[in-house]
Amino acid sequence: MKNYPQYYYERKIYLQKNNAPIVGVDTFETQPQNYYKPGVGKSIAHRQYHNSRILKENGIGYGNGWFNVLCVGENLKSNCYDVEDRLLDIQSPCRVRPQNHLGGNTREFAKDVPLWGGIESYCTIAHGTFNEIDNVDDFKRFEPTVKGLNHALKNINYFDHAVVNQGFNRMQYGHHNGGGWHDEVFINEKKPQYTNNSEAAHLYATVFDGNNPFSFSFLKLKQQKVFPSVAIPA
Repeated sequence: MKNYPQYYYERKIYLQKNNAPIVGVDTFETQPQNYYKPGVGKSIAHRQYHNSRILKENGIGYGNGWFNVLCVGENLKSNCYDVEDRLLDIQSPCRVRPQNHLGGNTREFAKDVPLWGGIESYCTIAHGTFNEIDNVDDFKRFEPTVKGLNHALKNINYFDHAVVNQGFNRMQYGHHNGGGWHDEVFINEKKPQYTNNSEAAHLYATVFDGNNPFSFSFLKLKQQKVFPSVAIPA
């Protein structure tokens, strides 16, 4: 087995969101629909910049095509890639494939994800952060608990309110200082208009840490439907 450097294993799972209404259905005064981008990476700030660039170059999304960080899972108990696979399953009915800036197409973007899809994705990240799940098939056996649903709904609405009503449509989760990407608040005196947005990114994003678990479960096992047997006459 090849020995990779330690930083290779320091992966985080993330869920990025761009609010955009469905024309003729939603308005910014109600529940806006959106683009979602789940994924795995060492630096969320770098992935945010990369994914936002794709939105912007394709002229899609709200706020000049900028993804913001809805939630992050760090120090996961589950394998990051199993959690990512489950997120892709949840959002697969809404899959879109905009062209990336390298000449290919993306595979993990989703457009007009319903609110329930956002809640289930949010709860899946939390659950995979605090619990060890072997593979994506195990994840399919779970659904959000009432507490998990309410927690996700509250934080998604909190996030949407900041982006839409307060105008934080570009919240940079970190920065690049020449030596690499850093997931942290930064002060950029040359561009003061971005300063508050950077601080807001860490205020409105939910960060789950597997070393500091919540006191309740976000997912529960789905109830198995049992059908009574019926005797077939000979």
